[in-house]
Amino acid sequence: MTTVQPIASPVVRDVLTAVRDWRWSWSADELPALLAHLHWSVAVQIPDGAVLAEPQWGVPGLRNTIAVARGSVQYVDIKLSTRAPERSEQTLADLNDAFVQVVADATAVLGPADESLPGAAPAQRWRLPNGVLTITRSSWTVSGNWAEPQFAVSDPTAALA
Repeated sequence: MTTVQPIASPVVRDVLTAVRDWRWSWSADELPALLAHLHWSVAVQIPDGAVLAEPQWGVPGLRNTIAVARGSVQYVDIKLSTRAPERSEQTLADLNDAFVQVVADATAVLGPADESLPGAAPAQRWRLPNGVLTITRSSWTVSGNWAEPQFAVSDPTAALA
């Protein structure tokens, strides 16, 4: 039985296409337009802080994080798989499968990754005209961290903490 699933490929490709094509100043003032473009709704918003956004992907409890500080968006954390219910050999295998599927979808939309980051939390990184996208497989989920170039994390697991 598979315990972790990537979000459906058409949805991942749609989100990654939006990330690739969206042009913005990374201003918090533009969040409503970005949320509308991604088909996300605000679940929780901390004034001058993080926004937890629920995608309309049909995965209950899945929330993406948009980190805001001093009127600027620092990064957008996009959940690209369901969360592992526990740490086990099976969930790690499922996470690896989900990571491979998500990276294949990302490569189809964005082209080959600019960097491959091996390790305990393997990642692939694309340097796009509108920011840096890093897709990471942690021990719990597969996610994408979309950040302005100056805020892109060198250690992809730092954004998952």
